[in-house]
Amino acid sequence: MTKQSALLRLSQALSRPRLALLMVASLGLLLRILYAAAIYEPSLLAYGLDDYILYRVGAELIAGGDLSFSHDLFLLRPPLFPLMVAALQLNDFAVIAANILLGTSVIPLTYMLARMMRLSPQWSLLPTFLVALDPTSIKHAGVLAAEPLANALLASAFVCLLATRTAQQGKMAILWGWLAGGCLILSAFARPAAYMLWLPMGLWLLVTIRRGGGGGGGGGGYSAAARPGLAAAAGYWALAKSWSGKFWTQHFFHNWQLESALCARGIGQVSSHAAKYRRGLCRIGGAGRSAAGQ
Repeated sequence: MTKQSALLRLSQALSRPRLALLMVASLGLLLRILYAAAIYEPSLLAYGLDDYILYRVGAELIAGGDLSFSHDLFLLRPPLFPLMVAALQLNDFAVIAANILLGTSVIPLTYMLARMMRLSPQWSLLPTFLVALDPTSIKHAGVLAAEPLANALLASAFVCLLATRTAQQGKMAILWGWLAGGCLILSAFARPAAYMLWLPMGLWLLVTIRRGGGGGGGGGGYSAAARPGLAAAAGYWALAKSWSGKFWTQHFFHNWQLESALCARGIGQVSSHAAKYRRGLCRIGGAGRSAAGQ
């Protein structure tokens, strides 16, 4: 009887996709919170501290007034995540909480992607449920890292890209195109892994647009709405790239030279801040373990 009640409730939830999506997203959020709580220790080393130290130093530079990102550190660590850390007032626990929320946001974005790819509401819940339970996604959500921010922006870029394809008016296609390009370049500014994704994304859009299909219904050739949308996405990306040409050039083509130079010069400010921060956390961790032992 209990099993039948559970199956009945499940079938009722599936018949109401919004309620089912809320339940799946809540489950994903709960799993990410539980994982972050399970690995907690006072030193925060389990949250990916080694890579985070440089991001935190960048956040301290931004909080100190370096909004032009002129320090060489930003050639190694892009500035968007340090901006978020600075906005959260360098509070490590607030960063973890924000990352959990950003990691969870990928769950409803996955549902939106599935629906925009013309899956039924019920079938769209399947990839959404898989993302909610994905161990890698759970592991990389509640940590001190830039991946949750980059992944959320990248998923948003794909949602905007599909909206560009299906836009019913030319102006809306241009708007969605700008949003797609903006989310993509912002994702790369958080974590540069998505830097060259604009090429396959643009090619995919061109290939999948049907002649006379959605996106303005202009008829004849590629959709009159999707073409300016694609042009807007590429133009926005090019604008962002030209604004940050020095950053991208040095980061991707001379990164190894820069790292060697940084190691040779020592970057006194970065190393001193990082060492102080690590020593402080180690003292906190040691005190926590001593208290637990007593």
